Amino acid sequence: MRTATLAILCVLLAAAAIAGCARSEGQEKKIAAPAKVNNAVAPRDQAAERRGDGAAAEALRRAASENKHLFVFFFSQDDEATRLARKTIEQAVRGMGRSAEWIAVDIANASEAEIVKKYNIRSAAMPIVIAFAPNGAITGGFRTADINEEKLKGAIASRGMQESMKALQENKLVFICCQGKKTQFNKEAMAGVNDFRADTRYAAYTTVVKIDPADKAEQGFLSQLKMDPNAKDAATAILVPPNMVLGVTNGPTSKAAVLKMLASASSGGCGPKGCGPVGCGPTKK
Repeated sequence: MRTATLAILCVLLAAAAIAGCARSEGQEKKIAAPAKVNNAVAPRDQAAERRGDGAAAEALRRAASENKHLFVFFFSQDDEATRLARKTIEQAVRGMGRSAEWIAVDIANASEAEIVKKYNIRSAAMPIVIAFAPNGAITGGFRTADINEEKLKGAIASRGMQESMKALQENKLVFICCQGKKTQFNKEAMAGVNDFRADTRYAAYTTVVKIDPADKAEQGFLSQLKMDPNAKDAATAILVPPNMVLGVTNGPTSKAAVLKMLASASSGGCGPKGCGPVGCGPTKK
């Protein structure tokens, strides 16, 4: 059991957060222009001003309260590339209706220093867009060449995907439990998951996300996980950081099977250098 425990901790502590997809190498550029907030985001309120919040932080808080995705458009100068990208994101978000907002932020604005530092924006080539789900999970990072309407719309995540990405970005193990009124072995499928989560050694590192296979909004996510929404039996997928699908089990589960799967992944599935920031990567099985 000691070996299995070490293996699980190795997997759970594996490399880099998904936020890294929004970072790239580039020279730092400075400009004294103020932060610009697009018309879709309401003016800052007095409480936000008293807190000293930047426009991005306030927009994120408001988007969360209104259950909306937020696209933060970071820029450093008002050149042609920036203007074209701004126009693209404005059109894309307009087509998303009430599900999303966007905000433009100058990285040189002192009030935005906290979010710029948190996501290491200064190291990225400008402009860049980071998409946030209502729960704060990053659902996409787009460099200049990738800022197009199709890709931006692809960053709108279902509830199940939002919860899963949030947990993965917090370096947690995620159980996707796909079951509903029509699936068999629901209790048996939850047995191993509940036993694993009940173990105090793993509880803090584990998140369970339940998805009804009949939920149309989750079909795209289930497809990515290679889980059949029309399957007769309940299914359970295991995801490990940063965004690896370790496996999918149909029907009953057991704690022993979960431990074995995690131990196998940590000993042979993390790359030639073993587990850790160098050995593990965001490869999907």
